[in-house]
Amino acid sequence: MGKIIAFLRNIIFTLFVIIIQTSFIFLFPFPFNQWQIYLSILIPILILFESNRQIIWWGVVLGITLSFFTIHQIFILPVIFVILILLINFILKNFLTNRSFYSIFILSALTTFLYNFIIFLISLSFNYLYFSTSNILIIPTLIALFWQIIFNLIGALIFFLLLRRRH
Repeated sequence: MGKIIAFLRNIIFTLFVIIIQTSFIFLFPFPFNQWQIYLSILIPILILFESNRQIIWWGVVLGITLSFFTIHQIFILPVIFVILILLINFILKNFLTNRSFYSIFILSALTTFLYNFIIFLISLSFNYLYFSTSNILIIPTLIALFWQIIFNLIGALIFFLLLRRRH
């Protein structure tokens, strides 16, 4: 019974995060709409909680649910989130073992970069696969990536401080 309640709590939390992302943050003006709250929450969860299985399930549910609000195929985002969780967890366990603010800085920047890089590669491969002539603009993408890293870093620090108190 406790596992079912924990699973339902995780689904409700995931839906709440996605509603905030798609309903509020998406509507902010330019630099502020680049904040990806789900990536900001992912880093403190990986640092503070040890249950890899629940975090991977959270990433799968987040990816599937978020896929309904994006232009990507439905199973691309869950795969991206699982890859990110496994990669960041590996780096956290083997290289950044002290769980400090430096770890949050490095992991936030790395997670945001890897998330956007994987999506960029997938978009590039779909453009190549379907012989699309749409251009991917590099300079606006890099500017958006810069703001995403800044806001995700600030958000991860805030969530880390809030979750650390409760944990």
